[in-house]
Amino acid sequence: MATQKFANVAQKVTYNEALPLIKDGDLFFSSGNGEFSTAIKSLSDSLVSHVGILFWWGSNLMLLESVTTAGVRAVPLFHYTGNYGNTGKRYDGKLFVARYKNLANDKPKLDAMKQVAIDLFGFKYDSNDIAKILLSRIIKKVKRKEDQAFLCSEYVEKIFQCVNINFATDAAGFIFPEHIAANANVELVCELK
Repeated sequence: MATQKFANVAQKVTYNEALPLIKDGDLFFSSGNGEFSTAIKSLSDSLVSHVGILFWWGSNLMLLESVTTAGVRAVPLFHYTGNYGNTGKRYDGKLFVARYKNLANDKPKLDAMKQVAIDLFGFKYDSNDIAKILLSRIIKKVKRKEDQAFLCSEYVEKIFQCVNINFATDAAGFIFPEHIAANANVELVCELK
């Protein structure tokens, strides 16, 4: 299924060069080199392992995401480009910004999306769905059930659903970062150096 949108990116920019290019509601994708990220990429036949959504809060560019260690949270995007995990280092992997067509200038939709994103702060990461995804590969009857915990892609899916934008899922109903990246309306903005 691997979309090729993020392979051989021509526009690679620094964090500061990217800032004027990024708009509310843009998507953030990463392609990590760690074991967990590599497993996600392998399991989903993808070049990307993580997805979040970007919003400006005053002069701060914030990444809203769901991660294993904290659940749903907001962090400044520069944490990925220069201080990942408070290490003073960049995230180990590739970083991309993409945009859903015709959404960047729709303030009412973006406001609704931001509100849903904020309302979900503090919800847990859905570790159970990781096990269910693995089981669904072996036992075909295992299906995704809605709950109050979110994988990164489930969090982004929930935000987009509030404005009637839906993404494809696998046969068991699970959604991966790849499903969002592969959507025909998602266009690459840049890769962050």
